[in-house]
Amino acid sequence: MALNTKTGIEGAIYMESGTTGMTDEACTASGSNTIYTITADAKQHISMDPAVLPVVKYDGDIVAASTYTINYALGTITFATTPGVANVTITGNYITMTLLPGFTKFSIDTSVGTHDVTQFVATTDDDYGWKRIIGALGEWNATADGFLQDDDILALVAVAVSVTKHFKFVLDQTLEAYYYGLGTVNKADLDDSVAGVITQNLGIQSSSTLVRVSN
Repeated sequence: MALNTKTGIEGAIYMESGTTGMTDEACTASGSNTIYTITADAKQHISMDPAVLPVVKYDGDIVAASTYTINYALGTITFATTPGVANVTITGNYITMTLLPGFTKFSIDTSVGTHDVTQFVATTDDDYGWKRIIGALGEWNATADGFLQDDDILALVAVAVSVTKHFKFVLDQTLEAYYYGLGTVNKADLDDSVAGVITQNLGIQSSSTLVRVSN
């Protein structure tokens, strides 16, 4: 595995600024006709809102969701086997995003809860004396620190308080390595001092899985 030599100065934070519907949006096939990417670059961030599930069609007919997976961050549909050479389209919502300026640091923490399912066992059982644990619900939390640079951003962030929005945490300026997910701002602090600039701090709580995209 290659060593990550990216520097922190190349990071960025983007936040959802709009959600727009798309109907039977055209997709471009890979050479093997198994991976299809939304053709319009501006529509490749798909909404992760569970209330608006994407519908995929092949040659005009709806395809069973069990036959493919969707990468919501990249706008790709991957079939287990090629459905054929006819057109693939997708209906759903796509996300437009805007840069949150002035931020100098972000941190993302992911965790998975656990359940104790230990039960009575015979003393001859190899598991005797050990807990049995299964995974439960996962979540991610993010914080972001910076200085106040644009009053319009305050209005944008205010909408995201208690309302889910999509966020993109970029690791480098090529925009090809980032995390993408749906979350809610649960903290938005400002700090003013005569000795410095106005600083701001955001806290973001997950409402979806966190998609990792790597270049």
